[in-house]
Amino acid sequence: MHYDGVIFDFNGTLLNDVDLCFQLLNELLALQGKKPVSKELYLKTFGFPIKDYYLKAGIDFSMHSFEELAVIFHNEYNKRSINCLLYPKIIELLESLKKRQIPLYVLSASKKETLINQLRFYKIYDYFDDIMGLDNNHAYSKESLAVEFKNNNPGHYLYVGDTDHDYEIGTILKADTFLVACGHQSKEHLLESTKQVLNDTYDIIHYIK
Repeated sequence: MHYDGVIFDFNGTLLNDVDLCFQLLNELLALQGKKPVSKELYLKTFGFPIKDYYLKAGIDFSMHSFEELAVIFHNEYNKRSINCLLYPKIIELLESLKKRQIPLYVLSASKKETLINQLRFYKIYDYFDDIMGLDNNHAYSKESLAVEFKNNNPGHYLYVGDTDHDYEIGTILKADTFLVACGHQSKEHLLESTKQVLNDTYDIIHYIK
């Protein structure tokens, strides 16, 4: 299929930070004296808005506000995410798409400043024609970013993400949407939204001319 561009989510789609986010959730639960959740439960529970997912995981906002926990999470995430890796063959994928002169974009619920710093750290910033992130660390939703992109960029796009929220974003974009099962939600959960679920992000190469 020919596309006017490919739009990627970042966390869990290009960057494998799943274990770090799982670990940080359990550290927040431990801060409140709560029992840790299993990796299986994390993959079933994770979602957007992040505040709702915290509640499902057992976080008590009467003990610590969401805003307090967001600061703790992101302070630790920013220090430790440098140990995370891109998923296999991501640079090869981006290189291949750029050689075909396909515009590439990132659309993320991360704070834009953090997102740009990460893209530069992993030396993939220059592959992207535009980078879209939020102005805060609360990760409520990417809907406004998707609406703005759609209004300013008419065309036929491919969108790639790793959560059911990404499927919703793809619908807003009216894009062909693939979800990848290597990220923050289980394959079984993703299949409840769409049958277009791939094991790895690199696999989208087979669907692009």
